[in-house]
Amino acid sequence: MATGRAVLLLNSDTELIENSLLKLYRFLVSREEIGVVGGRLVYAGGAPQWSYGFAPSLGRMLWITISGALWIPWGRRPSAVVPEKVHQPLQVEYIVGADLMVKKSVLDRFGLFDESFFAYSEETDLCTRIRQAGYEVWFTPETSIIHHVEGSFKPGQIDRLRIYYTSLFRYLKKHRGGFRLVKAYLLAKFGVHVLLSRNDEDSRVRFHAIRSSNLEYPIHL
Repeated sequence: MATGRAVLLLNSDTELIENSLLKLYRFLVSREEIGVVGGRLVYAGGAPQWSYGFAPSLGRMLWITISGALWIPWGRRPSAVVPEKVHQPLQVEYIVGADLMVKKSVLDRFGLFDESFFAYSEETDLCTRIRQAGYEVWFTPETSIIHHVEGSFKPGQIDRLRIYYTSLFRYLKKHRGGFRLVKAYLLAKFGVHVLLSRNDEDSRVRFHAIRSSNLEYPIHL
């Protein structure tokens, strides 16, 4: 129903603290090739939080693990990035959906979210489709928006992780052709963490969430 040149997807748990809409809009329409732009997401105290990322794949996950162990900074493209030291606009692969501005003409051609994603990875899928059509996705640190994380969506930890990994697996199956190798890698990774540190509660919960996740969301949702 929107009739303007741009559509803004904005979480209900955000606060606009400066003229973010105008800054994002001006960046979006500055070049024809730009299809999506997002700003810097911050916590209420001003600390930066994850604002953009790179599409997940088994190769990237393996390289992040290997390069981290070997202290190699080159080529690390994590699925979620906290832009602490990013001071110039940067072309990325997806924008976190808490603040995501898209050209209306692009949405008219390629649609909005794939509604088979219950939550998580839907913005990654949208940006992937837009990039595959030849448009650019940009992050700009020139404006900040407060994001109260999980202020509009608060499942329990185990359910949240099951939803997250189910969406991840759905994304991989849709764009990479499979997910089972990634699931096996994640089980091995967090299984090792659990064995090496019995007090690592986060890894233990993630291991069980991954083990019980496939392509179907928890039925009680």
